[in-house]
Amino acid sequence: GIEKVLYNFCSEPNCADGSVPFAGVIFGKNAKGFKGDNLYGTAAYGGAYSGGIVFELSPTGIEKVLYNFCSEPNCADGADPYGGLVRDTQGNLYSTTSWGGHHDLGTVFQLTPAGTESTLHYFNYDKGDANPTVGLVLDAQGNLYGTTTPVNPDGPPLPGTVFQLTSAGAYRTLYAFCSKPNCRDGSAPYGGLVQDAKGNLYGTTTLGGNQSCRYGCGIVFKITPSGSEKVLYRFCSRRNCADGSLPVAGLVQDAKGNLYSTTTGGGAYGYGTVFEITPNGTEKVLYSFTGGADGAYPPGLVQDAKGNLY
Repeated sequence: GIEKVLYNFCSEPNCADGSVPFAGVIFGKNAKGFKGDNLYGTAAYGGAYSGGIVFELSPTGIEKVLYNFCSEPNCADGADPYGGLVRDTQGNLYSTTSWGGHHDLGTVFQLTPAGTESTLHYFNYDKGDANPTVGLVLDAQGNLYGTTTPVNPDGPPLPGTVFQLTSAGAYRTLYAFCSKPNCRDGSAPYGGLVQDAKGNLYGTTTLGGNQSCRYGCGIVFKITPSGSEKVLYRFCSRRNCADGSLPVAGLVQDAKGNLYSTTTGGGAYGYGTVFEITPNGTEKVLYSFTGGADGAYPPGLVQDAKGNLY
């Protein structure tokens, strides 16, 4: 239980080293001059052009900015990378920006080990694809998968999508949410995705599903490689939302196919839950937060090799 601060962002003038590292970090191979595993991540703001950064952090807390977003006119290279990173076998990094690009609706980007950035896709609101806020899933064939939840300045977020970007650069919308009456299929997939060995994708939507809530209480979904959706569970299906509501985070999946995550509302005390969903869609609340010393409104989980959740 001993904490050590490795790095304080905004330590440089005008936050040139980045600020607001919204997503988590990943481990990477050693870089020249560093000993041990390095950490790689994004900061949504700051940097040389105030559009966010991709950074590398050594085990001893030395930070290096690998790329500054908004370096191109009108932020054509993207801006505000809220999502985390994923790495391929060659060491290239991939993620999304929520804004910027040719239409100022976000991008998918690649960053090589040498620090060269390439924009792989510009979102343009085709079928509702815009403003991705999380990172990507990378499969063995080099295809990328992610979610979008477009910003709506006049009300609740717009329904959102699950998308695929192939290794050849072909983009397609796998599923557009709120395709069923009263958004029974879900709306606003703020969390990231996980993928099983058969190529099925799993995730959560924060809204939609059960209309006992004003905008719905959220769902856990499965998307097949062909783009068919199955709702595995609709939250707030129990009295007083004892099963949880409003899942914001994505999922983790164990070797048996069970899915785990958190809700930011509901539970026995109304402060959120940790839950398990079996492959057949049975939900079990593993823990209900009380809002006291144990905390409240949990944002997400990671799982170790023994199955413990953190």
